[in-house]
Amino acid sequence: MTNSQTICLWGLGKIGLGIARHFSEMGNDLLIIDIDSKNFDNLPKNLHKNSNIVFKKIDIENVNVTDLIETYKSCKNEISGFINCTYPSRRDKKIDIEDIDERHSGFSLSVGLHFDNYHKFLLSSSEYLIKKKIKGSVVSISSMYGSVLPDFELYSDNGHFTPADYVAAKAGLNSLSKYFAKKMKKNEIRFNTISPGGIFADQEINFVRRYVEKSISNKMLEPQDLAKLSLFLLSDESKMFTGQDYIIDGGFTL
Repeated sequence: MTNSQTICLWGLGKIGLGIARHFSEMGNDLLIIDIDSKNFDNLPKNLHKNSNIVFKKIDIENVNVTDLIETYKSCKNEISGFINCTYPSRRDKKIDIEDIDERHSGFSLSVGLHFDNYHKFLLSSSEYLIKKKIKGSVVSISSMYGSVLPDFELYSDNGHFTPADYVAAKAGLNSLSKYFAKKMKKNEIRFNTISPGGIFADQEINFVRRYVEKSISNKMLEPQDLAKLSLFLLSDESKMFTGQDYIIDGGFTL
């Protein structure tokens, strides 16, 4: 892929940072949106030699769609691709709340935060591309747990668990992305999701051991494992790809 483009990236967490580095190294300009400017500081300074990188500190939870579109319009060059790498939840995966009413309230809050984020992203990006008459591409980072149920045995002794709201939100994101793909077909705007398996983040050694035993690659994923597919789906080379979910899990779900 030699044709560079301007891409809007939401979220500079572990996944977003790895993807942003790859996009920049390949010469693509970036508009990065994140609530924390410290994440932007984690980008290697030499990346700015390869591309133009603009950072906007925005709290997605408290911004409206119109203002997001205006932020996109402020870019020097027109944006042709959008990718959402955020994890919009305050839920702690180490805490399984005992009080049943509090547990339900946490579920409702988390699902609401997820879908507020996902819909803002899909709606604002599609409206921008329509207004600019750009045949662009929109990618959302989902999870393999949007398609398959968690293996609860993985978390048997480390206090972690995969909460129901996470599974519901990711399954919903996959369907919402497909909905936009079909609705925007006449505008030739493409929507896809990428669903990774476990990303290595210094988890407990027993968890990592159990996880890799189920993976044909014998390792957990790294952010760069998602980067090349992400860039491909945002490029013109994938113009026949839309309305799909791509699982990258090293064979974990087989």
